[in-house]
Amino acid sequence: MIPVYEEGITRLYEVIGEKYSPGLGEYWLKNCKYVKVLLAVSDKDEVVGKVTLDLAYLPYAEIVNLMVHPNYRGIGISTFLLRECIKVAEERNFVIRYLMTDVGNKIAHRLYSKYGFIPTILPRKGLPGKNMWLHSFSKEGFIKEFQNSYYLLEYLVSKDKVSIKNEKLYRVKWADPITWDRLILYFKGQPGQPSKSSGTMPRISGVQVRKDEIRLEILVKEKTKNISQEDYSIFVLEVTNTGKRGFLVNKKLYL
Repeated sequence: MIPVYEEGITRLYEVIGEKYSPGLGEYWLKNCKYVKVLLAVSDKDEVVGKVTLDLAYLPYAEIVNLMVHPNYRGIGISTFLLRECIKVAEERNFVIRYLMTDVGNKIAHRLYSKYGFIPTILPRKGLPGKNMWLHSFSKEGFIKEFQNSYYLLEYLVSKDKVSIKNEKLYRVKWADPITWDRLILYFKGQPGQPSKSSGTMPRISGVQVRKDEIRLEILVKEKTKNISQEDYSIFVLEVTNTGKRGFLVNKKLYL
């Protein structure tokens, strides 16, 4: 499909004002196991919408470069492409979806919030950068389970990294003002895309939960700088249980 429509994708990038790198289509084909490219094509066989879905690291699915031709906006193409990305990700058990967006793009914010995306990593005020990360979570996961247990949850996202056991991480928090139960997620990453020399994809590196008799803290300390499909990674998993309930650790762990 890509060779047939690559010229149309190139034109779409030009209209949007984005640079289409030579060889990108070949890269998509070569890595089709991990990269899915979804297109919207008009009845005139013109590529009018495109999005890339990166499925390299289970359970994280990254939605990249969702774009629609200016002449075809406002008719649901962005919604269709986003919904298809979520569908494909869920069919392959990618329970966490994430994407990057401009902090000032309110139209995109409205679309993403409609499908459960929330801000997780924000750019620091006064510093260069205008991109932020949004995440959404599967209905079957522990995050949705916690959210569905309360009606008046407050949500708070840190504007900068916070310290937890000598780690500097971004923090998001859901809290019930009635019971003081809470769920806190700590994210490793940075406001924009990682560069080739530094940075990392945004991912959960810590969890704190207080719910009924549960008092649990889990923290991942990575000992390997780079994570890839071809090699092993080393990390330390610190678990602190101060509640009245025991728990089991699933041997299948994801970073």
